[in-house]
Amino acid sequence: MYFMMVPVAVVGALLAGPLIGLLGDQAFVARGTPTLALLLAAAALRCIASTLGQGLFASHQQQFLFRVWVVTLALNIVLNLALAGRFGAVGAGAALVCTELFSVVAASWQLRRRCGYREPVTFVLRLLVPTAASVAVVLLLPHLHVVAVLTLAAGLYLVVNMAVGPVKWSMLASLTRKTMPA
Repeated sequence: MYFMMVPVAVVGALLAGPLIGLLGDQAFVARGTPTLALLLAAAALRCIASTLGQGLFASHQQQFLFRVWVVTLALNIVLNLALAGRFGAVGAGAALVCTELFSVVAASWQLRRRCGYREPVTFVLRLLVPTAASVAVVLLLPHLHVVAVLTLAAGLYLVVNMAVGPVKWSMLASLTRKTMPA
């Protein structure tokens, strides 16, 4: 999940303004940009938390998973009451990011305790190279249409991943059991 979600959060945050301009009214770009950036980060964290939740379920930790959901809900309500009134949609977005991060940390902690799960720190660090390449595309090509920039950033992300990792052709071939071009 990190392979897909790191660039969604990072590149999505950088392109939040142009995406709002593309899909909505220019009047909302300034106010909507930080909110969309936070929502993309929260969505990325939710995907990771969901995957970890499946690990908890598979390791017979359903009670813990349910408790985490209840605490996450309570935390979200409290943070929304504290932040949304004062900061509006940005506060609600920040509350969502915090609760999703709590969910990821709690699920990782329990999986580590019960199953020996280790966070993929090295994998995520190796994702920084292809992510940085995508960020460079976004920063160097602001004059292009947002869809073109997004397409180029995604394409370069995949190419750099295949060239320097952490995901390479050999890994994809092993998943599909088919021969991939070198």
